[in-house]
Amino acid sequence: MTRIIFTWLVLAAVCTCAFAQVTVEHELGILELPETPTRIVGLEYSFTDALLNLGVTPVGVTKDANPLPILDTLTEGVPSVGSRAEPNLEAIIALEPDLIIADLARHAGIYDQLSRIAPTVVFNSLRGSYEDILAQFALIGDIVGKPDEAARLLAKHRQTFEEAQALTSPDAGGLVAAVAYPNGFTVHSSQSFVGSLLERLGRHNLVAPSGGDTQFELSLEGLAALDPAAIVIFLYARDETPVDEWRETSVWQS
Repeated sequence: MTRIIFTWLVLAAVCTCAFAQVTVEHELGILELPETPTRIVGLEYSFTDALLNLGVTPVGVTKDANPLPILDTLTEGVPSVGSRAEPNLEAIIALEPDLIIADLARHAGIYDQLSRIAPTVVFNSLRGSYEDILAQFALIGDIVGKPDEAARLLAKHRQTFEEAQALTSPDAGGLVAAVAYPNGFTVHSSQSFVGSLLERLGRHNLVAPSGGDTQFELSLEGLAALDPAAIVIFLYARDETPVDEWRETSVWQS
């Protein structure tokens, strides 16, 4: 659970002025930020997206080998600090950030190293739910000194979301949402981001968390056992995945 608390400090010298000190309770600790950070490195796509929507251009972002056209265009000219799975610490150091936003699942193992480079907050993005991501967006808005703008954008999003919910058929059957990649097929449960988002839209997600994992590998036989009315698959068009082989089987065709 992540929380953020504001305390106001009054400085009196030649003149009297005030600034907001932000105390962030994040996934791996508590961080106090004496002033609004301006040189931010985002290590996960959701963090980069949040910053850009709030009108803040990060000084460094992660970019994976496969292209992400919209986000890549929006961050054109922003230095890459490696991939999401393997950030380049030397590249981060060179940018002299005053804040790093890291992901719990991907970066917990290098949290201490990141914290020695710059103040670091850790959010549960990769394994987080739809509501988790919205909460993180609001927190990032607080951190960059734009809570009102974050609240406005969230309200606009929720209105659009409700309009989409109204279009969902109450008679639609259960679905499975999954990511297909060269070596596997990962289903996203009702507690993952994609899975919970689609369920909130009004479609029943047939996949429940397994062993505490919100996303996990599933075989073709396991998929067939769920008997979904619809399957939503996310993949890079140029990748060959298990689905290419499955399409030729009687199980998939049924």
